[in-house]
Amino acid sequence: MVGFLLLAAGLWLAWEASTTDHEGPARSSSVEGVGAPRAISSRDRVNRDESDTTRRPKLSEEELTQLKRELEEHSAACTGWISPEFQSFIDQLLNELQFSPEMLEVLNLLEDSKYSSAKRGVHKALKKLLQDPASTEERRSLVLVAGDPGWRKFSEKLCWHVGEACSAEEYEQLVRLSSDPAVIANLELGSNLKLVQSDPIAAIQSTLDYYQKRKSGAQTILGQLFQRLPSETDFAAVDALLPSSQRDGDTAHHQLASLISAWGKADPGAAANHLVGNPDRSPLEMMRSAVADYAREHTDEAIICVQEFPTGPYFDGAISAVVDQIGDTRFEEARDLTAGIEDAEIRNDSVRRIDAYESGER
Repeated sequence: MVGFLLLAAGLWLAWEASTTDHEGPARSSSVEGVGAPRAISSRDRVNRDESDTTRRPKLSEEELTQLKRELEEHSAACTGWISPEFQSFIDQLLNELQFSPEMLEVLNLLEDSKYSSAKRGVHKALKKLLQDPASTEERRSLVLVAGDPGWRKFSEKLCWHVGEACSAEEYEQLVRLSSDPAVIANLELGSNLKLVQSDPIAAIQSTLDYYQKRKSGAQTILGQLFQRLPSETDFAAVDALLPSSQRDGDTAHHQLASLISAWGKADPGAAANHLVGNPDRSPLEMMRSAVADYAREHTDEAIICVQEFPTGPYFDGAISAVVDQIGDTRFEEARDLTAGIEDAEIRNDSVRRIDAYESGER
């Protein structure tokens, strides 16, 4: 780890020397407290022009080999979480490299699956950096390179973070800064993540319009938008914007399932009533989606709620979803609920799951 930190310090010193003549008085070249991230002051946030992203030297073979070794050692030792020490180093590394060719080298390096834990840490830190209210220059630097071929595969989600974080005034400045339609579109998609709190219909309609044109990217954003819908949202009006899942295939089915899941968390009764009232639009398994997430967090309330549903296929789906949540601990209560399921296949499947939990097989 110390070698990794010294590598970062060396990169910063190299960049420091290369930019002194361009950016005014040099900052101190000493590195204090190796092992802890350096605080970035307002004086560090200098005005950069477009050429800044190409001014730093590329990583040498020796530096790249050292970086690979440190990343591989960390990932091998990782048990599913990023240590505070390593996350601090990642934060420091990003503050120094910004959106330079070196940063692009690091991102490409992390595409190797053996660096998966380090990759999570880096992308977490990138999001944190870009959404920092003080990171105006960092967001500008990203937008300047986002349309470059090398950056394109990474810049989509990074631009979402930017669009979500920036003010209306900064957003307009960034849109004028880029001439790349894809970059501008991704900034808009990101801004919809903020707009959904105040105007959910506009945010979702804008995202759907983009999806119809591009068939990419917006699917992930839609899921995030649905999960952020305020509880007072007119969910039925949102549903009316979506294509029929039975008519338009898997993509529309996924969109509706994601919406129903979010609706179920906010008001499972209303979501269930909507599904029952629109059987031609909503497949049966949507009822499970409407109830499952709510039951996971509000089990007792869900048990009461589903027993008020009218008997039939949707009741069966709702009961099955609740049994999934309580069948591993509350065996007798789960059996009582299962007895009310009319569909023999669903009822028998639920009974088998309860038996497996009770016997310790699951």
